[in-house]
Order: sequence, then C-alpha cells, then structure tokens
Amino acid sequence: MVRMFRSLPNTVWWITVFFATLAFFTQIAIGIARSGAVPWGRLLLEFALTLALLAIPVAIAWRARQQGSLWYAFGALVLLVAMARIFFM
Repeated sequence: MVRMFRSLPNTVWWITVFFATLAFFTQIAIGIARSGAVPWGRLLLEFALTLALLAIPVAIAWRARQQGSLWYAFGALVLLVAMARIFFM
C-alpha cells in the first residue's frame, strides 16, 4: 500500500505530461486550421501564451515527482484539467 502511494506522484507526472502534450498538439492543429483567417502575429502570440500556460502545471508536476508529493501532483493535474477549456476549445 505504501509502495503504491510512493509511486503515485510519478504516475501523475506521466499523466500530466501526456495531457500537456495532447493540448500542445491540439493547439498546433487549431492554429493551422485558423491560419487563413487570423494574422500570423496573433497566432504566434496565442501559441506563446499556450506554451506559458502549459508550463505551469508541468512544472508543478515535475516538482511533485522530485519531492514525491501527492499534493503537488494532484494539484498540477487539477490545474491542467481546469485549464482544459483553454487548450481544447
């Protein structure tokens, strides 16, 4: 039981990285789809903002993995899920 709890931050790290990667490629697809209707400068600005926002939960999850903290791990995943509307719509 204790072993399972100790491995949870690492598992949540990989889940967070998976969803962050999925959000990254989704944003690239949305950018390509909108490239004809929106100026390139705005697309690049939106892409840079997306990278900055994705970096927050990934950094928190990384800290959780390093410290073995379930609070940080689940906090990062909850933050990423809370920002899902930004990334996937």
